[in-house]
Amino acid sequence: MVSRQPPLSLYAAVRKMSTFTGQADRHRGVVVKSTIAATEQEKSAEFGPKLARSLIKWSADEQVHLVWFRIARQHAHWISELAKNNFLFHRTSPDGNELWMYKRLRGESTSTVDSPHTYTGAGGLVIRNDHLLVVKEHSIPFWKLPGGYVNSGENIGDAAIREVFEETGIRAEFVSLVAFRHVLSGSFNCADMYFVTNLRPLTFDIVIDKEISEAKWMKCEDFITSPDVGEHSRFFVKTYFENSKNGITIKANKTIHQFTNKELINYTASYDVPTNSSSDV
Repeated sequence: MVSRQPPLSLYAAVRKMSTFTGQADRHRGVVVKSTIAATEQEKSAEFGPKLARSLIKWSADEQVHLVWFRIARQHAHWISELAKNNFLFHRTSPDGNELWMYKRLRGESTSTVDSPHTYTGAGGLVIRNDHLLVVKEHSIPFWKLPGGYVNSGENIGDAAIREVFEETGIRAEFVSLVAFRHVLSGSFNCADMYFVTNLRPLTFDIVIDKEISEAKWMKCEDFITSPDVGEHSRFFVKTYFENSKNGITIKANKTIHQFTNKELINYTASYDVPTNSSSDV
């Protein structure tokens, strides 16, 4: 059988020449960031040969299974050369200023690396006595719970608190998770998961955001029966009262991940003795 690997003498020669270094990740990958790898002296014509030498080097390293390039917009001329070398698109950064491309060197050569495919949103169910904080958007003629997308690096509770404040000016604190919905085909052909949280209001004077046409404290009874309420929001509010009646709460418990040593939050259902006013302020 004829070997497809370059001869050892070529490896030795490549090691003496300029190659990309990159940063190893925990998935046997090497990540090259263009903002770090590029230099002012490096011309665009030099990228192709340097990439070729780097691929020879990484192919000789059995610990490298994947090569990633994170290309900033100012280095967009790298993209065509990477595509010529069978790098695949994976995703962009949240702000759209960086493109991720990858190439598999080992493992299942026909398998791809799944790109992110689910958006996450968070809403706030905020109750003051027997009144619920509700909003209307300019494009939707129904009363609904305030909420929006979760930002990168933000947990569900913090996102709901931020969205409530941005849309209504009401400051609040996290109490519990109420429920969530899952849409398989949402915006941009991505799935969508929306989590509704119970928040306790800390302030009460409403100041609406430009994205909101109206906001007010509505009687909970009216919200449940009004024809001018979005059905998803009505479902979440009815679920909240049903769970409260039965003493069911989904609480957040912060802990540290065993392997990554990063904070994570477990949401677990618990049963408490039902009370009539536990959520009132």
